[in-house]
Amino acid sequence: MSTRIPCGGRELIRSGEVASYLVMAFIFVLSIQARAGIAEILQSEGYTRCELIESPARDELFVTASVNGNHCIFLVDTGSAYTQVSRAAAQRLGLAVDRLILGSGLNGTVKSEVAKVDSLKIGEIALVPSTVLIAENAANTNKNSGVQCDGLVGLETMRKNHFIIQAGQPATLYFKTQGETGDETQLDPYLTSHGLTSISLLFRSHHFIVPVTLNGVATEMILDTGASRTVLGRDFVTEHQFQTTSVRGQHMNGLDGQTEQVSEVPHCTILAGSYVFHPLAVLVGNLAALRQVDPHSGLHTSGLLGYDLLAKFNFILNTEINSLYLN
Repeated sequence: MSTRIPCGGRELIRSGEVASYLVMAFIFVLSIQARAGIAEILQSEGYTRCELIESPARDELFVTASVNGNHCIFLVDTGSAYTQVSRAAAQRLGLAVDRLILGSGLNGTVKSEVAKVDSLKIGEIALVPSTVLIAENAANTNKNSGVQCDGLVGLETMRKNHFIIQAGQPATLYFKTQGETGDETQLDPYLTSHGLTSISLLFRSHHFIVPVTLNGVATEMILDTGASRTVLGRDFVTEHQFQTTSVRGQHMNGLDGQTEQVSEVPHCTILAGSYVFHPLAVLVGNLAALRQVDPHSGLHTSGLLGYDLLAKFNFILNTEINSLYLN
């Protein structure tokens, strides 16, 4: 038996709550149907599906793989150009150094060790070979994630194996080792017909670049699923005189390895494509090191679009056609 609330205002509130719950339930059902449709489309097009591991805080994403037959867990990191294993993991896996390559690092020209990898698999599927580097800090993920990480999967591996990453419950990876990048798929029209916003990404200097507007300033950010937090560069924030506040008692490690006091832009509106992220607090850090990686690359980013922000919108990333979808 239902109870009548005599106050008309309260009746309206109760009706509004019911309507809100109904809308949420409808969206939830629609989301389940959309996920089922995505799986059906991609598996019919030759993709393999596997579930990803999402950290409890929903700020990092991991994939279970095997290197030369040995179990590993890798961070899914679009902010890294190449797949990397930590030195500790390389020793555990018995990986030898295949060769040295020269590249530009945060401290100038550096030598990178390329691991000799006979096979890199997800499940029973061998991935298309790609560069695997041995790096000291390749397993430096969020220590609170509760996941013991051996390295990270970089963008070269993702693109060669046509990764499609879907956040949500559960987080899912679709991939295939055959076909050419840019092959026709029914995924894009399906997603847009279900109300997802499509954002076209640029691929430059081995990174996905997101054209954005930050508080009215047109700029670019690196799409970085390996960054647990979205970060704006301190020099960009200073140049455009964004208001900042300090966050007491918190510090962060910058790209240059130095610890710095955490500050944030308390009210930042981000416009990406036709999608508006309503005013939110965004961290500020020293990203000048990004510009030192390759001074001739033309990579002048104002920040990193991290996993924390992307996960709020159950994003889908299609590395085949350089597209990001937000729900």
